[in-house]
Amino acid sequence: MRLEPLTSFTWATHGVPLAALAVRVEALAAGLDLPLRMWDEPGLGPARGFGCRMPSGRACLLEELELAIRYQGARGPTVYVEAADLGALGVAPMVAEVLGALGLSRSDLAGVAGTDAQQGAAELVSRMSRRSGGAAEPDAAPDPAT
Repeated sequence: MRLEPLTSFTWATHGVPLAALAVRVEALAAGLDLPLRMWDEPGLGPARGFGCRMPSGRACLLEELELAIRYQGARGPTVYVEAADLGALGVAPMVAEVLGALGLSRSDLAGVAGTDAQQGAAELVSRMSRRSGGAAEPDAAPDPAT
């Protein structure tokens, strides 16, 4: 099933990092026939990537920072997912879903969030739900709409 490109999106709770890929974002976008976006991430410089809706209906954002590629040894983009999804499902099921949707295998991973990421995401969602309106704090997460 084809991925739905997202040209505008706001996280329902908060976008959290799930994994780092060892495949460049330009190659992924081309292979998936998704538009590659470019933007400037405040304090981090030029970024490229794309947002998409997976067959499950869940969204993910792939963000590749030029600084990380050039100077920090990154081999590809970071994958961000909805905190509520990560908190409810856990790291392993979310990684499996993302890899399947992107047509990748575990060998295409450069790193994966630790098992404590699920608890952290669930706690974040809980704190946000106690706030009036449950909206994310400004500057809390990358926004694929920018």
